[in-house]
Amino acid sequence: MGEEVDALVKKIAEHSGLSESEIRKRISDKVKAFAGLLTEVGAAYAVAKELGVDIDIEKEIHKKTPIAQLKPGMERVTVVGRVMRIFPPATYEKNGKKGKYCRIILADNTGEIGLTLWNRDVRYVEEGQIRVGDVIEVINAHVREYREQPALSMSFDSRIIINPEDTEKVPESPEFKKIAEIHDGDSMVYTKARVIRIFPPQTVQTSAGESEMVAMIVGDETGTARVAVWDSKKASGVNEGDTIIISAGYAKENERGITIHVGKLGMIQKTEETVDVPQMAQSQRSSIVRKRIDQLQDGDRFVAVRATVTRVFGTKEVLVCKNCGRRVKEENGKYICENCGETEAVPRTTLSMELDDGYGRIRAVIFGELANKMLEDTGGTERLRGEEIVATGYVKKSKISDRREFFVKDAARPDIDEEIERMLADAKKRLGE
Repeated sequence: MGEEVDALVKKIAEHSGLSESEIRKRISDKVKAFAGLLTEVGAAYAVAKELGVDIDIEKEIHKKTPIAQLKPGMERVTVVGRVMRIFPPATYEKNGKKGKYCRIILADNTGEIGLTLWNRDVRYVEEGQIRVGDVIEVINAHVREYREQPALSMSFDSRIIINPEDTEKVPESPEFKKIAEIHDGDSMVYTKARVIRIFPPQTVQTSAGESEMVAMIVGDETGTARVAVWDSKKASGVNEGDTIIISAGYAKENERGITIHVGKLGMIQKTEETVDVPQMAQSQRSSIVRKRIDQLQDGDRFVAVRATVTRVFGTKEVLVCKNCGRRVKEENGKYICENCGETEAVPRTTLSMELDDGYGRIRAVIFGELANKMLEDTGGTERLRGEEIVATGYVKKSKISDRREFFVKDAARPDIDEEIERMLADAKKRLGE
C-alpha cells in the first residue's frame, strides 16, 4: 500500500480503536469484493465511512491536478478539463462478463489526456449529458498507462461534475462549423444542426460486412447537407425536428452537394440547444414540391411526380464504392472512386424506366434496395409496366443524352385519400384565385 493509504490506515485506527492490521485486511477485502473497480485509497475511504471515521474528503476533492503533472500510479486525482473528443461507446468481455466503456479526450491549459468511462458511467455519453465542448471535473480518478501515455480511468468511487464553476484553465471549445463552412475532404467535422428529414435505413456492404445505413437531411442558418450514418444504431432515438451534434465526421461532395459521413469514429448526440433553420429548409420534409413532368427543371431537388410506368428499359448491376455508394472505375485491376480513391467495389442494382403523367415523359433511374423492393413488390420488370407511382427525387441532365433524367430516392403507390385531399386543396386554391 502507498503512502496515502498508510496515512489513512493510521487515522482510521486512531479513531476506530481497531488495529492497523485489521484496517488493512478490511481494505484488502473490499478491493477484492469490487473486483478491481475500487482502488486501495477508495477502499480506505469506504472503510472509514463504515466505521464512522470522519475523513475530510472535500479537502482532497479541491486539490485539482494539472494534466501535465499526471503520472501512472497516481490515485484519487481530481482533474478539470474540456471535452475535446468523444469516441463512440464500445463493448468488452472479461472473465466471461460483458461490459461497455467509452473514451473521452480532455484538455486543460497544460495538455491533453484520455479518460475512460466504464459501464454505469457510459450513460453520461449515451444520454447526451456529456458532449464535445463541455467542461467536466473528474473526481477521485486514478491514472494508468495506456499506449505508453498517462490515462485517467473512473473507479467505483469516482464521480463527475458537468460544467463546474472553475473553467478558467481550460482551452476553448473545438470549432463547430456551420454547414456552409464544411467542404469536400474536411475531416474531424464538428457541427450542430437540426434534422429536417430522416430516410428509411438501407442495408449496405462495408469492409466489416453488412450494415444498416441511415441518411438524413440536416440544416442550420447557413444551409442544408445530407448526413450518412454508417451504423443505424448511432442514429437511434433521433427524430425529425431534433437538434443534433455531429462529432468526428468527414465530408465528401458529389452532384447532390456535401455529405457528412458519420463513420466508425463519428458520433451523433441529441441536444436541447436550438438551431435556427430558414423556413424554406424547414419545410423540405412536409412540402416536397409536387410537379408535372413537363415542369421539371435540371437541378430540381425534393420534387415528386405522380406518373405511370410506361416502359421498363431493364436492370443492370453496377459496381459502386463500398464507402460512399458512388460508381467506380476499374484501372489496372483496381477500383477507383472519385470521392474515396482506391476502394472496394460492391454491386448495386440499377433500374431504368420511363414515367408518363399525361403532360410529359421522363426517364427515371432507381438504385439499390429501392429498385429491388419495387421489382419484388410488382413481380418483375414485365409486371412493373403499367404501375402508377408517386416518385420523389431530383432532376439532373444526362451527360450522354443531354436530356433531363429523374433520379428516384423514394417511391410508393399513391395513397387515394391523400390524393383526394391534395386535389380538393388544389381546387380550393384555384377557386380562391
